[in-house]
Amino acid sequence: MATLAEIAGRMAGYFLGGPKRGAGCLPGLNRILHVKLWAIGEVIFTTPAVRRLRKAFPQAQIDYLVGRTAAPVLENNPHIDNLIVEDEAVFLRPQPAEALSLLSRLRHMRYDTLLLYHHTLLFNIYFRAVGARILAGIDRRGEGGPLHLAGNMDEQIHQADEYNLLPALLGAEDDGEGMEIFVLDEEKRDVRNLLESHNIHNKFALIAPGGGVNPKTEMVDKRLPVELFVETAEGLRRMGYKIVIVGGVGDEEVCARMEGAMDAGDVVNLLGRTDLRQLFALISLSEMVVANDSACAHAAAALRRPQVTLFGPTSPVRVHPYRNPLGGFVASSLPCAPCYHDARLADCRHHDCLKDTSAEDVLAVVRRITAEKG
Repeated sequence: MATLAEIAGRMAGYFLGGPKRGAGCLPGLNRILHVKLWAIGEVIFTTPAVRRLRKAFPQAQIDYLVGRTAAPVLENNPHIDNLIVEDEAVFLRPQPAEALSLLSRLRHMRYDTLLLYHHTLLFNIYFRAVGARILAGIDRRGEGGPLHLAGNMDEQIHQADEYNLLPALLGAEDDGEGMEIFVLDEEKRDVRNLLESHNIHNKFALIAPGGGVNPKTEMVDKRLPVELFVETAEGLRRMGYKIVIVGGVGDEEVCARMEGAMDAGDVVNLLGRTDLRQLFALISLSEMVVANDSACAHAAAALRRPQVTLFGPTSPVRVHPYRNPLGGFVASSLPCAPCYHDARLADCRHHDCLKDTSAEDVLAVVRRITAEKG
C-alpha cells in the first residue's frame, strides 16, 4: 500500500508536470548546486557525481550545500567552487525561521541547476522552491513528483551509482573512476608526528569497531561484535601490523572495550585524538583498514587503501568498497541477510548475521588483498 508521502508525491508530479527520466546533454548550465547534508559516508558517495559534473561543465560555478558534520569530506575538493555549510539541525529538528532564511539565500544565488541527493518528498518540495530551472533527484516510489528530472531509487546497485544517475540525466559521461577525498601533505605530516609519538613508525592497520551514528540516525545494530575485531587485530599483529583503533562520535565505549581486551604493546587508541580531516590522513597512510559498514570504510575506499569491510544486516551490493581495487568485504551468509532496506532495519530479535563472521574469515581476505597488492 502506498504511503501518504508517495501519494502526495505522485499528485505533485501530476500538477507540476514532472519528473522526466532523462534529458541528454543540456546546454547553458552555469550555476550548479549539489545538495547532500548528511551522512559522512553518503557525502563520500556523491564525489564521483561531483567530479563527473565538473568534467562535463568545466566553466560552470559548482557549489555544494552540506551539513557541518560531513563538510570535511569535501574540503580541498578541486571540483567544487564553494562549500555552503549549514547546521543539519535546520532540517532534522524543524526550525522554520532558519529554513526560510536558507531558502532565501539560495534563491538569491540564482542557481539554474540543483542536484538533490536526498530522497524524501519534503526535501523535493523545499528545494523546488529554490527556483532552479532544473531540479534533478532520486525518485523513491513516487515521492519525486516535484523534481524536473529523476532517476529511480534502486537498492540493487551501489549507492554511489545511484547518485551518479543525476549527472547522467544532464548528459555527463561516467569516467569509470571511484570516490575521492583530498588529503593535504601537511595533514599527513601532522598525523605522522602523532603516530611517532606513540612509537608507530611503519606498517600499521586501522581498526574501526564502531560506526552507524550520524546526525539523523543511530544504527549501532549493524556493528559486528567487539570480540571479532579483537581477534582480527591479534591476527594482524601476528602478521606484523601495529594496531591503531579509531572511531567517531558515539564510538567511545566500543573503542575502549576493544583497547581493554587486547594485550598491551603495538596497540594505540586514537579515538578523540583526531578530527575528521586527521582521520582521513590516518587512513591514507594505513596499510590495512578493517571496519564495519561505516564512514571509515567508505573513506578507505575513496583513498584506495587496502581494506576489509564487515557486513551484517546491511547490503554489500549497496555500499561495498566502491571501485577500490584494494577493497574486500565479508558478509553474512544467512538467508535473512541483508535485512536493511530503505533506511530501515528489520525488527530482528536474534541478530545472527552479526555472529556469522569469524576472525579467520576477515584475515583470509586480508591475506588475499595483500597478495594481490604484491
